Amino acid sequence: MVMSNNNLSFAEKIGRRLKQVRLNKGLSAVEVCKQLNIGTSSMSNYERGERMPSLEILIKISELYEMSIDELLSVRKYDNDEDAWLTDVKFASAVKKKTLMNIWIILNKMEGENPEI
Repeated sequence: MVMSNNNLSFAEKIGRRLKQVRLNKGLSAVEVCKQLNIGTSSMSNYERGERMPSLEILIKISELYEMSIDELLSVRKYDNDEDAWLTDVKFASAVKKKTLMNIWIILNKMEGENPEI
């Protein structure tokens, strides 16, 4: 059963966000744990919302993911799908960004051809 964001605790919302950003960056939990010098069980607990990471760990995660703590902990609801899409693109891995750029180029070339999609 999928819970809506409204029914989640703060720790669970943070955990989901940490996992979402990690996956968007194309990193495995094992890779992140090695970089942060923490156990995989700690990361698993953070991402499931069973434990909150310390400020020290949050700082390390934000540095590893190259984003501010504010961006890292953003758990707000998006006003619409476009806002969610733009945020996803902003924090996507380099591979995902390249793929999206290629799609964008194709769509721009197709513009005006009335493609049936």
